[in-house]
Amino acid sequence: MKAFRILLIAAVIVAVLLIAVSAYGLIQARLQANAPRDFGQVAEQSANASGIFLDRDLGIAFQYGPGVETEATGTKVYVYEKGSEPASGQSVAVFKKDPKETFEAAIRRIALAGNSNDCTIDIEQTNKYEGGYMTAEIVPPTAASSPSLPAWANASLCNEAYAKTNGLRYFLYDTNHPGIFAFFDIGQYAIPSGEGNEPWEDTFRFAP
Repeated sequence: MKAFRILLIAAVIVAVLLIAVSAYGLIQARLQANAPRDFGQVAEQSANASGIFLDRDLGIAFQYGPGVETEATGTKVYVYEKGSEPASGQSVAVFKKDPKETFEAAIRRIALAGNSNDCTIDIEQTNKYEGGYMTAEIVPPTAASSPSLPAWANASLCNEAYAKTNGLRYFLYDTNHPGIFAFFDIGQYAIPSGEGNEPWEDTFRFAP
């Protein structure tokens, strides 16, 4: 009888331990599911994972969906639909800067050297990304002779490669990564990230 009780107690202890281990596993799984995305960790776990672009030399990472391809050329990465030319798609270009240089000063140095002083840079905080991210647009001046025309009609005054247009185009900077910023040329359509309705550029992170 005594031996039976000992076996019964041992069985109960084992059962309790198994339940505790199982509960811990479920809690960890939920925490990981709700945690912010860390593309560095994801890519290190599966370096060739489809749908994840990570380049530590450039210091950037993002997701892209099925039927989408990427191609890095120097400091620019093209994101485009499979079967099309890279340059026909969207892109993100990466620039380095002195951490002490302001975001606005860096944009003027890269994009507005020698251009009209009437070109303004609109900078604002954004909640689209986690962290201390800011976006900026180069806004051309409105011509006094044609006040009814949109500002982007005068993009040639502010470097047409970077100035605001009738499509989505902006600079991005994170105060937590002061030595780098990026420029997105998106246009008027979305390329999916593979995560719900989120476009690829909304999953972008600086990842030096």
